[in-house]
Amino acid sequence: MERDTIIRLAREAGLWPTEEWSKEYGIPTPNEQWLPELERFAALVAAAEREACVKVCNEIAAMYKLHRDVAERVAAEWCADAIKERGRNDQH
Repeated sequence: MERDTIIRLAREAGLWPTEEWSKEYGIPTPNEQWLPELERFAALVAAAEREACVKVCNEIAAMYKLHRDVAERVAAEWCADAIKERGRNDQH
């Protein structure tokens, strides 16, 4: 995930205060030293979401396997594989 996206999402969640907010509540303005922790957190959240999506795809594939719907099962398996591959690509 891009740093700008992480910062934007952290701001939306209230984890990355604006300068005005920092002054009002007397807390330090965020800086680059905060980013490694936010990046790790974002990676963990993304990995958990990918894992949940893969699980759903695998459940769909299993359902189609029971009904012998080959095309649909293969499509669901392909989706699970694509999600896993995306996770591998995000780690590089």
